[in-house]
Amino acid sequence: MRTSSSRLEKWARRESERRPAVVMSTGVIGLSYIRSLHRRGVPTLLLDQRSWLDTPSRFELTLAMPRITEEADLWLEMLVGAAQRSRRRPVLLVAFDQALLVVGKHAEELGRHYDFLIPPLEGSAAIVDKRRQYQLATAAGVPIPRTVYPGTGEEATTLAAELGYPCLLKPYVGGGVGNPFPGRKNAVVADAATLRAEFDRLALAGIPCLVQEIVPGGDEALYGYLGFWGSDRNELAWITKQKLRQNPPLYGDGTFQRTVDAPRVAELSRQFLKALDYVGVGSVEFKYDARDDSYRLMEVNPRAVSGNQLAIAAGVDLPYISYAYLADAVVPSWEQLWDVRWVHELYDLKTLLRERQNPAAAVWEWVRSLRQAETFALGAWNDPAPLLGAFATTAFAKVARVAGIRYREGEPATRSPWPVDVPAPGVGD
Repeated sequence: MRTSSSRLEKWARRESERRPAVVMSTGVIGLSYIRSLHRRGVPTLLLDQRSWLDTPSRFELTLAMPRITEEADLWLEMLVGAAQRSRRRPVLLVAFDQALLVVGKHAEELGRHYDFLIPPLEGSAAIVDKRRQYQLATAAGVPIPRTVYPGTGEEATTLAAELGYPCLLKPYVGGGVGNPFPGRKNAVVADAATLRAEFDRLALAGIPCLVQEIVPGGDEALYGYLGFWGSDRNELAWITKQKLRQNPPLYGDGTFQRTVDAPRVAELSRQFLKALDYVGVGSVEFKYDARDDSYRLMEVNPRAVSGNQLAIAAGVDLPYISYAYLADAVVPSWEQLWDVRWVHELYDLKTLLRERQNPAAAVWEWVRSLRQAETFALGAWNDPAPLLGAFATTAFAKVARVAGIRYREGEPATRSPWPVDVPAPGVGD
């Protein structure tokens, strides 16, 4: 921890004309933030919830952190320590769900040290809870897929009979109990017996679930809105996009996407966000339903998403726009560029290898995607380590599994590197 402490002290004392930024994020979202702010000379500290992205950017400073749901007090101690040692008041940028809830809970304490703009705790909690999110969308007149909220497995099978099989089983409150469907956000359930067994299993584990119809259409039927809303609840920047592929297919994160002018998606997103009195960076995803020519809400995220770098490359740099709004009280100029393509180099290859029976054809399709893309999740000519590290880590893990070797990734911080005289905030409030 001595190395981390010395590097943090160096970051805190760095001379710069720009106010420093502290980013709470994970994976490629944090990578896009740190690269964006570095280009503008912003001293940036990235607190990265440990994920598969093990090799940090060479830009600025990244510190691996444990799960915030398990070590919130450590995160808060790090935030307070960084602000107290900074030469200038930092800007705090929050880019994953559970961090939003922690910052919202401790907004008064952190507001003494930082400037930040996130939805109030009640609003963030309502968005993170998919049941409340869908209820608010319905009240705002935003179409959603047919969705039911059973109390038991028996009730789930009764209600699902009206939705039809296959259907989706989704936890509607995430973050605190781990992922019940490894590698997926939900489960596709083919019959009543499976639904009843899975629902009861998750209920026993304390994981509340909803059951939802599957809206017809492939990955290309998914459209998204990314935007920034000021403290006066007005939209200050926006762009829309389309997924072309995702991992896993149909129900995962986008791996190949493009910007596309989608006026109805933008209109519905604004309609919902206005109803929420939204502030800060946000994203909304819809699926086009050809049955009635509608766009149905998939989810709202009160933060940036994994395709954040796509918006940056297409002229809407949400990390810098939000930073400048807080640090300088200005909104930098922006203009959308359409048909800009972005690819997640590692996940897109995994998706294609899973989809295609012919590995050579899958690799060729992946190469075509790379050639079509203007921007990437991992790769950058002046910052190659995250891309190389991600592929190397994945390859080593596969070899280790085949050889029967237990492969343990690098450990995140387990205590604060700041000296013990830094007072920790009251986390029991």
